[in-house]
Amino acid sequence: MKITNKEQLEFKVLQLTSNHFLCKSIPDNWYDLSEDQQNEFLIENNWEPFEKYEPQYVWGCIENAAQTTQEFIEDLNKEGN
Repeated sequence: MKITNKEQLEFKVLQLTSNHFLCKSIPDNWYDLSEDQQNEFLIENNWEPFEKYEPQYVWGCIENAAQTTQEFIEDLNKEGN
């Protein structure tokens, strides 16, 4: 399956926003990891204020921030056209 430019951008935004909640951004092979490996990565790399939260909560925060950022980028692109 070929990855589109939009999907690449969305993943890069996800990596970028993960830095707001983790000490290390999610790796390039994120979607190749099992759910257990992803959860382990989130637990091991939680930023201190998020250490007490479950990995699913932290992932939800990352996804929400990424979605908001992606919508902002799309809005900017609409205004520029």
